[in-house]
Amino acid sequence: MIGDCRKSQVERLYRLCLQLQASVSELHVLVEESQAIAGGRQTGELKKAVSRLTSTTTGSFYDPDSDPSADMWSASSEKKFYEKVDQCIDEHPLQAVQALEQRKAEFQNRAGWLWRMAKGHRLVALQTKDADKRKAELYKAIAFAERALAKKPSAEAHKWYGVSVGARSEFGTVQEKIKDGFTFKEHIDKAVKLNPKDPVLHHLLGRFNYEVSGLSWIERRAAAALFGSVPQSTTEEALQCLLKAEELSKKPWLENRYIIARCYIDDKKYKDAIKWIDKAVKCAVTSELDDAIIKEVKTLQAKYGSYRA
Repeated sequence: MIGDCRKSQVERLYRLCLQLQASVSELHVLVEESQAIAGGRQTGELKKAVSRLTSTTTGSFYDPDSDPSADMWSASSEKKFYEKVDQCIDEHPLQAVQALEQRKAEFQNRAGWLWRMAKGHRLVALQTKDADKRKAELYKAIAFAERALAKKPSAEAHKWYGVSVGARSEFGTVQEKIKDGFTFKEHIDKAVKLNPKDPVLHHLLGRFNYEVSGLSWIERRAAAALFGSVPQSTTEEALQCLLKAEELSKKPWLENRYIIARCYIDDKKYKDAIKWIDKAVKCAVTSELDDAIIKEVKTLQAKYGSYRA
């Protein structure tokens, strides 16, 4: 009886979703007509409303006819559950975190659940504009990653602990930033040893080496005074990591190609730089970060275009 009731509720929800989708389609028609009347202009509020409704209704809805007993998150095995989380976490981290919370009672002491929670909260932080909320998400990520490391020091646990601690520098003092930089490097190095085929890890090391290579004399002295050692790296070391990331990556990577170009520019190898600038311009732009990077890439393209062979 409970199962029949649940199925009935799901069917009603599905029908409502279809009705809402139809309403959005009608709204799009009205918008197009209003644009024609207004000479192609669309008011900001109307545009936002359409965007919100469209994003709500273009997702994948559960179809009771395809599998009446299926439950996307709670009914699957641990392995299948993690596979589903991994499929959505990069683009929809908040949804992934919510799904992980649903299985907290079962998996909260498992390393796989813990590092995915760390990753999810870190990615949610990236999408959060409010500084206080972003900081809160970041510290949640660090806490989950620490627990994951205690359970099983896997490549993913080291990776997301290092990434989250590194991101914490946004909110720290100069001393804390330098300390977190050392911690970031330590854990990403460990992650690479455990999983040398992860392109993201090589990219992170390359980006770190590039930033360290550009440290000023004052910054190096500050690090030496505080911690007794000075971060050392060169653009050549950065390039080794970044080119390895490019080799391992399954798709064109805008940020990676941009930093490769910056390395060549810093080394005054402008012919090599423009090759990577041109490659970067061809990459898809899929985020706000990409928007900022592509603008810089196009500026560099205009500046160094004369160095093409």
